[in-house]
Amino acid sequence: MSKKRVEEADSYLKVHWYMQETPAWKALSAAARAVYLQLGHHYNGRNNGKIAYSVRQAADECNICKETAAKALKELMALGFIEETRHGSFSKKTSIASEWRLTAFYCDLTKSPKTCAFMHREAQARDLHQPRSRASMEPLPCPHCGEAIQAAPREKILLRVMPKDS
Repeated sequence: MSKKRVEEADSYLKVHWYMQETPAWKALSAAARAVYLQLGHHYNGRNNGKIAYSVRQAADECNICKETAAKALKELMALGFIEETRHGSFSKKTSIASEWRLTAFYCDLTKSPKTCAFMHREAQARDLHQPRSRASMEPLPCPHCGEAIQAAPREKILLRVMPKDS
């Protein structure tokens, strides 16, 4: 009598095309994208909202310094890709990693649906970085709520040249 082997499903992180086409994704730095992918590596499909991930861990896994890792996590929060569900701490007595939620997926902690917060952060993305092309300014429908996000008109940037003191 042979026993049937139960194969475990491959675990992977879905980075949807619609997410990659948003102005928020295009505004992310390379370090923030790397941290997002590594954070997603710790998501197993059942722990969203309880993903323990520290700045030091991000720095080690992405081969970047701690300051860059902290900045990347703040950038991901500001643009709506992740939310902090529990703030961690680091001291001589305790070392508790912060817990995170990926907003593109169902939250297992609060049982709330995905928020697609990054789809509605075009203004923050524009403030953080200049869009790479005019095509990125076209409105995109949110796959979660169906609402079209309209691009705000660009403001003219005035540069003042200061005279050199001799």
